[in-house]
Amino acid sequence: MSLRKLRVEITLPRFYKNGKKIEDEKFLETDTELRKSFNGCERMPNFEGTWISSSGKVYADRNQGFKVDVPNKNESLSFFKQYKRKLERRFDQDEIYIIA
Repeated sequence: MSLRKLRVEITLPRFYKNGKKIEDEKFLETDTELRKSFNGCERMPNFEGTWISSSGKVYADRNQGFKVDVPNKNESLSFFKQYKRKLERRFDQDEIYIIA
């Protein structure tokens, strides 16, 4: 059985590494890009999470995210590999978490 759609979830930080709040325009720009690329997306409300760095330091993050259903094709995965780098630059992050 072949699945026609794949759900992708993107976790984005609400704050830069220096603690300054990330501008709402950056989330709106991301929303617009996903909507235009895949005919829609769902914004996930603010949520919190924690993670541990390779040095063992614990970080607490306040995040926002997106869910988007995409065609289950190699082209979709290629899109998100490139888009991940774009989001890392836009949100000034070392890593952006994207799962499918």
